[in-house]
Amino acid sequence: MNSSNEVFVRVEPSSIEEALREPDVELKYFRFWNILELIARNRDYVDREKRGWHGNLLKNKKGHLRKIQNHAEELVFELLRETLPSKGYSKRRHSTTLKYSEFNHLISIWYRRRNCVTHGGHCLCRNPSAPIVAHVPRSPGAVS
Repeated sequence: MNSSNEVFVRVEPSSIEEALREPDVELKYFRFWNILELIARNRDYVDREKRGWHGNLLKNKKGHLRKIQNHAEELVFELLRETLPSKGYSKRRHSTTLKYSEFNHLISIWYRRRNCVTHGGHCLCRNPSAPIVAHVPRSPGAVS
């Protein structure tokens, strides 16, 4: 930490270069998400008061202030919430016509996409011809 309590994380230029060169769009998402998550996890956001994009404090159903959990999606949201508005990014920077165009929606979509790649290969939305495989556990004593 420096004197202003900022945390600096060194992201190897090779990590960014690899992400930029990645030909597979799904793996590109995965690589860039990992970079964002690495930075966010080193910012000490866990247990801070949770805020909306414009800095408003968020409360739960009981009226208590919500806290940022040690969850990748929440951490990356906080990183971008703290960083992007000062760079001129609005909550709806990328589109005003898409249904889910706000950063909180986009980050959630990006996180789900990252999870598709991590836990099951390509997302179906990008590869509709891939077979859908479901594992249904058999109940004990079931007959084939």
